[in-house]
Amino acid sequence: MRKHHIDAIGVPHGAAMRLGRLMSRTLRRLRDARSGAAAVEFALVAPFLLGLMVPLADLGAYIYDYMEIQLAAQAGGEYAARHGWDPTGIQNAILAAAPNLHLQLVDNNFTAPGNSDVLPAPFTPASAQFCGCASGTTISQITQPCPNPRPICTGTGVQSGVYYTIGAQTFYHTISGFKYPFLADGQVIQGWSIVRVQ
Repeated sequence: MRKHHIDAIGVPHGAAMRLGRLMSRTLRRLRDARSGAAAVEFALVAPFLLGLMVPLADLGAYIYDYMEIQLAAQAGGEYAARHGWDPTGIQNAILAAAPNLHLQLVDNNFTAPGNSDVLPAPFTPASAQFCGCASGTTISQITQPCPNPRPICTGTGVQSGVYYTIGAQTFYHTISGFKYPFLADGQVIQGWSIVRVQ
């Protein structure tokens, strides 16, 4: 039995074998290690994910604000349909319907005479009321404001109806402050409701 066999480079044979096994095990562990791979993959993918999520968040917020402003206009129209022309009541119904939008009767984001979040401006019967004839899903405007007696609709011989056009508006600012091809920062969102009151 050889106790002290020395290889070609002068290292005892047993030590060389142990060193080789140790190096082999270490290289295998490094090759199979996955603990830092997830962090590296996330670092590579995160900018792409953020690049997708930020515009989606802006678009979602825009759609939500658009729905809220439309609901506010419909609330004003419903109030007008139930109570007639009551400017204070209609305006309060619009403002109360969209509390998240912080609508105001005087909004400095808009220039006069339409410096209100409640439309039309000025908010008077002369600008909101019109006579119209309904046919299917459309309303043909005849006169604004409606005279008394109301005109007769041509073709049907029926007296025209009295309608109010009630609206609301607000400025939409993107969450990120970016401007997109499909959505500009500082864009005006308007919602309208047309209701028949007579």
